[in-house]
Amino acid sequence: MKHKTLKTMLMMALSAAILATPANVKADQAAAATAASAVVSEEAAAADNEAAKDAAAADTAGTADTAEGTQAAVTDAKNDEAPADVKNNGAATDDPADTSVGSKDVQADAKDGSTAAAGDDTAGTGVSDEGSSEDLKTYDPADYDKYMKALAKAKGTDEMTGADEEGSEDDLSNAYGIFDIAGLKYDKNSPASNLTRLNRHVTYDLEYYIPTDYLHPHYATVCGKAGYILFALPAGYGDKVVSFQVLESLTEDSTGVVVADLKKSNTKAVYKINSPSFFPDKDCYAVYFNKFNLKQIRYYSIRPIEAGGIQGDGGYSYAFYPSPDMVTGVETVTVNAAKVRIYWKHDACVKKYEIYRSLKHVTDFAEDEDKNDLTKYELRGTISGTAPVKKGLHSYVDKVPDADNAYYYIIRPIITPQLAQEDYYNILYCSDPVAGEASVSKAKVKSFKASVASLGKFKLTWKGLKNVSQYTITRYKNNVYDYEFEYDVTKKQTATQEYTDNDTSIALGVNYHYTIRPTSDSADGKKTKSGVVRSVPTSISGLKADKRSNNRGAYVSWNDNGTERKAAERLDYEYRYQIKIDNGDWQTIRSSNYDDTSSLKAGTKRTYSVRVACVRGSKTVTSDEVSCTFKISDSISIKNGDGSDMSSDTMYVAVNNTSYYRAYSSSGSDMSVHSVDGNSYADFSGSMRDGYLYIYLRGNRVGEQRIKITSDGGGSKEVKINVVPQ
Repeated sequence: MKHKTLKTMLMMALSAAILATPANVKADQAAAATAASAVVSEEAAAADNEAAKDAAAADTAGTADTAEGTQAAVTDAKNDEAPADVKNNGAATDDPADTSVGSKDVQADAKDGSTAAAGDDTAGTGVSDEGSSEDLKTYDPADYDKYMKALAKAKGTDEMTGADEEGSEDDLSNAYGIFDIAGLKYDKNSPASNLTRLNRHVTYDLEYYIPTDYLHPHYATVCGKAGYILFALPAGYGDKVVSFQVLESLTEDSTGVVVADLKKSNTKAVYKINSPSFFPDKDCYAVYFNKFNLKQIRYYSIRPIEAGGIQGDGGYSYAFYPSPDMVTGVETVTVNAAKVRIYWKHDACVKKYEIYRSLKHVTDFAEDEDKNDLTKYELRGTISGTAPVKKGLHSYVDKVPDADNAYYYIIRPIITPQLAQEDYYNILYCSDPVAGEASVSKAKVKSFKASVASLGKFKLTWKGLKNVSQYTITRYKNNVYDYEFEYDVTKKQTATQEYTDNDTSIALGVNYHYTIRPTSDSADGKKTKSGVVRSVPTSISGLKADKRSNNRGAYVSWNDNGTERKAAERLDYEYRYQIKIDNGDWQTIRSSNYDDTSSLKAGTKRTYSVRVACVRGSKTVTSDEVSCTFKISDSISIKNGDGSDMSSDTMYVAVNNTSYYRAYSSSGSDMSVHSVDGNSYADFSGSMRDGYLYIYLRGNRVGEQRIKITSDGGGSKEVKINVVPQ
């Protein structure tokens, strides 16, 4: 099988394929390469001398218009559906989705040489912070030949010049075969639109190019295994052909195996296209193919099949180099003081992305320093190419060591580790460096609490933020600005921070609240507001009321709060107590006790309420009141008639005899005696004498009965009378 790349036409195809020129070092490399190879962008040409521009104009009619702002709406090739007419085992088929390799020989041939890349199929869909074990290749900006060869691969060609070593150009008058493999968009429901895109492409003139025709916005290469194979046949020969076989081989000289067989009549898969300017007298076709090998280089050729199965000569084969597009659409967004989010456009070819961050700040790079050199970066993490995307964008959140200092980020796409080791891979496919920084301006404290620490002191607590070492705290008094101060972190940044505001100007009984915001020398973060706090005296404890020894009134006492008394004095307040009896007026006292000598009838209740009062001038701030209830109760005791103690609460009397007993009231109240059960085994009576009740008993007959003694003070006591025989 013949294999020769169509040099001149590929030169023109490459020129047409350049839709944008990388910035910075990439722009310098592209300019150097294109000046010598006649692939010249307007921006590169402006930097080159006139001789370079003349050379470029002489070799190609259409110079590349490479406005940096050009953006393409990249279609996810995974959603593309294959066209009709794809074959198994060499037989043409009408099934547009069937592009499988059918024969065992084909599978065996395709298996050869691809084992090394197989391990890359295990990439997950999650985000990883693990580093890559791959070595990063560097490049020599002065090595022009290597760069041109690498750029040729990126464009889908393997040679860049249309002239041989002696400087004479190839004669294409008798040439035919594959002249291009292009990653144009495919719509199975609109063959006419597909044809329009193909015919626009083969003009190889940027004046007629529409970037959105392509799956990749920078390089017009295959994406997601899908693209078009464009080829030429001798004039008139296309009329004899009934189908086209696509052959794939591992080496340049191998015949290859059939990987697809497409009927020429299948308008969804096979297109008769306009002839490019370098093949004006040829029959040109394009077939849609979605089984390109993305693991390593493959050689593709077209075999025309005539009626009766006669195999024709497909001409030149084409070396296909799998490659991603340059990573584009990279943007950074500040998340907070410790995180940066990086976004970039999805590419269906990519197995995984590596995210790199510069080892130093943007401001530390010299003006002429190469910012694309990955040896000056560290790998921060990887994301699978199949990870979920949002609005066509991947994203990664990077944790940075400091805030308000920008770093450069580069995104590196990986199809296979082997491909990633190719010369100039990084400069051709990695994104341009994009600056991103975490900033205190986006930082916000999430949990900020204010509480009363003690009288006249407020305690502030919050969860510290990474990369924030200072906070501005503002105090508001009744919602009006009152005071502001800076808090410097003295312990671990992310630990719970604590500050006690003990400013002596804090007024008691007034509503305060605070706001806090992270700060740095260059930025202020977002404010967080605390709840309202109010400092008032603490309520008293240990309140009690005891009966006075004279059985009149009560002695009220509570615990004195010496610590709070000192705190009040620090704020220039007098620390006092106030007491109220029942619903009376508040009385101010200095000590922590009160002697109530007022008369209180036994059996009735009295309520004592006590609170703390801090007084400064005409301003008095009080605590919540605490109350207790006191009741003067009466108890009755029984003694013998001579005043001696009884051995029990039973009174004895013999039949027809008399007995005498005494009853005493603890409150000195008057008393009386009453029958409880209505029995009359004994007669009884009582009279008050010298502060006690004199009880007279006379026995009538043997038996027991019960009586009750009551006092005006609320006392009550039941006793038993036992009448015994004479």
